Amino acid sequence: MIFLILCALSILSMLMYFHRKHKNNKRRQCAYGCIKAYNVLDKPEQYSDLKELFETLDSHEERYFYSVSMSRIMFPQALDKWTNSHPDSGDALLCYGARLLQWSWSARGYGRGAEISEAQWKEFFRRLDKTRQVLLECADKTPEDPTPWAYLIMVATLLCFNETGH
Repeated sequence: MIFLILCALSILSMLMYFHRKHKNNKRRQCAYGCIKAYNVLDKPEQYSDLKELFETLDSHEERYFYSVSMSRIMFPQALDKWTNSHPDSGDALLCYGARLLQWSWSARGYGRGAEISEAQWKEFFRRLDKTRQVLLECADKTPEDPTPWAYLIMVATLLCFNETGH
């Protein structure tokens, strides 16, 4: 009996170790080697850290970089909470819009167009429309920032597939 308990504890500790290692590797990958992004991604629910990070950025290129980093690992629900808790934050909307673009692709899948079901296409375009709305709101709140427009170009290009029958 003690042997079984020790085996179960060993397996549990190994699973915890590999889960933590996987999480750190994903964070490292999404940070693209940037220590600031890596540290923020460690606690994505800390909106004050995200807000402070975006306030320190000096260029639009950095805003794009960090929004891409956040979009690859943060859950849409966490970013939705950030936009709800800071409704005037263009930074929150930018990260949320970038994440929604990723979220749209996950509905479609990454296969060839002919391999995508009608239901997947429908969900893809529904999500793209939500993405467009969030990014337009971001552009409205931060008119001096071209970053949301870079994402909106991608969204508009993808929405064209809907009009041409994907």
